[in-house]
This record gives sequence, structure tokens and C-alpha cells, in this order.
Amino acid sequence: MITMVTGPMFSGKSNHLINMAAHAGREKIPFIAFKPAKDKRYAVDEIVSHDGRRIEAYRVESAGSIRGIIKRHRSEGLTCVAIDEAQFFELDLVDLLNEYHTEPINFLVACLDLDSDGKPWETSIQIMAIADMVHKIAGQCAVCHMPSTRSQRLSSDKTRELVGGAKEYSPRCLHHWSPGPEVQEEG
Repeated sequence: MITMVTGPMFSGKSNHLINMAAHAGREKIPFIAFKPAKDKRYAVDEIVSHDGRRIEAYRVESAGSIRGIIKRHRSEGLTCVAIDEAQFFELDLVDLLNEYHTEPINFLVACLDLDSDGKPWETSIQIMAIADMVHKIAGQCAVCHMPSTRSQRLSSDKTRELVGGAKEYSPRCLHHWSPGPEVQEEG
């Protein structure tokens, strides 16, 4: 089964993964987690939410690395796999999920749906198409406190795959969001 949790920055996607890991631990369910190698925020070998909650995770370059680690853990009865920041993986992650889709493994995949320009991430779109369940969640707009559905870029860095936190992004509702870096007014 594939469950996708998607939405903007600061909506709680990583917390969903961490809650799943906590539940698996309480129930003694074999569980492993993955994050893309480029995500070095907060910790190298852990998935860490913006509010500081954390779980151990393999930091991997590709879906091929995930496949190898899953194969090693299958003999231990692995039934739960979490993948954070899936939008940063190539489309071969979708192939991996399709390969294991009929196996008795529950995948929880967390990813951004849109970049800071409001454009969909291709990997996220493809995962959404094959997922058994999709949870699109919102955060809270930093300006008006209404539900946020967008990630406002604060940094002038124009790299699409800018991994960051509160210094680089702000949660915004559609009314208070604009594509590209936020223009700071001079006063």
C-alpha cells in the first residue's frame, strides 16, 4: 500500500512520517525510513521535522539505494517504509514503488506538491497517480494564519531544489503568496 502525504512547507508532512515510526515502534513493526542525500538540514542520518521531532533514516542518493536496503531488511520481516522529501528523487522512485506495490509493505511517502513558483514536482505527480491514499495537508499562513497551501521563497537563490527551512521559506495562503522570491520593501 502506498500512502502519500503532500502539501507545502511547514504543513507537517515529516511529522506524519515520525508518527508512523513511533506507532511502528510501539507495535514492534519492522520499519525503516529514507531521506534524499541532499537534505542535510538539522541532521545527516535522521528525518527531522521543523519543530525538532526526529527519527533515524538512511540518507540515500537514489531509488536504487532504497531498493538495496529494502532487500537487505526483507528477511527481518520489513512491512513499513517511510520516504521523506520524495520530490527530490528521480522518477525511478515511482518505478520502485510500483515494483513493491503488491508486496506486503506499507509505504508512506511525504513530498511537496508544488515548488515555490507554484509548479508541480514531477515525481510527486507520478506518486500521486499510483498512491492508494493521498492526504493533502495545509499549514498556517505566516501572514494571516489562514490555511497555507503554498511555500513562499524568501531566499534570492533561484535554484529549484533549494533545501531549506524558515530562513529560506515561509508558509503562505494563496492570497499572501507570490511566485519567486518575496520582494522585501525598503523602508
